[in-house]
Amino acid sequence: MKKPYIKKYLQLSRFTVWIVDGDWIRKNLNEDFVGYDSHSGCSCVPKGEFWIDKIAKKSEIHFYIDRMLAEHKFLEQGFSAQAAAKKAKLIEKRERSKLKLSEEFREKLLNREKVLKRIHKSIFVEYPGLQVWLVNGTVVRDLFLVDYAEGGHGYVYSFVPKSEIWMEVTLSSKERKFILLHELHERYRMAKFKESYSKAHASATRVEDMCRKDASLLAAALKKEVQRNLGLHKKR
Repeated sequence: MKKPYIKKYLQLSRFTVWIVDGDWIRKNLNEDFVGYDSHSGCSCVPKGEFWIDKIAKKSEIHFYIDRMLAEHKFLEQGFSAQAAAKKAKLIEKRERSKLKLSEEFREKLLNREKVLKRIHKSIFVEYPGLQVWLVNGTVVRDLFLVDYAEGGHGYVYSFVPKSEIWMEVTLSSKERKFILLHELHERYRMAKFKESYSKAHASATRVEDMCRKDASLLAAALKKEVQRNLGLHKKR
């Protein structure tokens, strides 16, 4: 079986659901492939196929499939791509909300520290004034944002402390370095220059793409971004 296919997961009438190698896709096809997608959201996915990254938890795969099916249904009904994506997202949000326990709601509202204990798995690396955590992405999506995927920081997401960067614990050890590079670059530009997320994200994507194409550049690029982020804290 050729890359990026790993195994056929399910056949749904017109759609074939595949488990794919997300690392390979981000390096060779599209850096913005995150978690799952179909042709309507990512042109590298053939029509009639749904791709789901191998790192996806089994407990979440049905959310992704239902969302992609819903989005295609809305597109066929004549909704714009943006409107179809928004309506499908709301469906996933409602489905996840059915699984939330009252205990989790109480923790979210009354005790932020307990919520973070559910999310934090282990520290990946720690710098003065900045911690990089490996986190439980499922809990983040269930409690805060269904579109959270791979990584994030406090200058994008209000639920992430400003002094932290989060990366999903399911990421491979190799992939973690590229995601960390992206988040560090993006975080620095948003904090230092007050750039919008979209502008900082585009800049981070270019840096990440460069290092994916030539891995020999990664170590120096990471060192540079770490130093720039540490400089933010020294001036405070």
